[in-house]
Amino acid sequence: MLIERAEEHARAVIGWIGAPITESGASTEMMPCAGATAHGPRSVFRAYNVRIPTQRHQPAFERVREELTAREFRITKYDVGPTAGEPGGTTGRLHAVSGRDGYHLLLSSTWPAEEITIWVLSPCFLATPAAASRITAGLAVNRTS
Repeated sequence: MLIERAEEHARAVIGWIGAPITESGASTEMMPCAGATAHGPRSVFRAYNVRIPTQRHQPAFERVREELTAREFRITKYDVGPTAGEPGGTTGRLHAVSGRDGYHLLLSSTWPAEEITIWVLSPCFLATPAAASRITAGLAVNRTS
């Protein structure tokens, strides 16, 4: 369920940007939450890169911000500005948190600004060992990079 929901969020953002996913595809990891011990809370982490010319970064970030705001996400960081050395180019960063399900979305231009990376993090959860094994097995099956 956590992976599927992260995937839904990522696919929506990719659709709003309107750019192809890079050849490396997506990756999925299970990460410890801030301050967690080895057996403490975890978060599902899904990442994508989409290829997009630097001149289209600003409109892409604006569109994503508008769509997320309309869907009750709280924008916690939004920073879009000119790219050094490339006329008309922009780079950006956007962080948002869903008010509905607690997922975090982070977008950032790569350097050079040829792609936008999209990260989706699930809320923290504490799973039993058996459930953690099932999630980890599911991550291995869903890993595409």
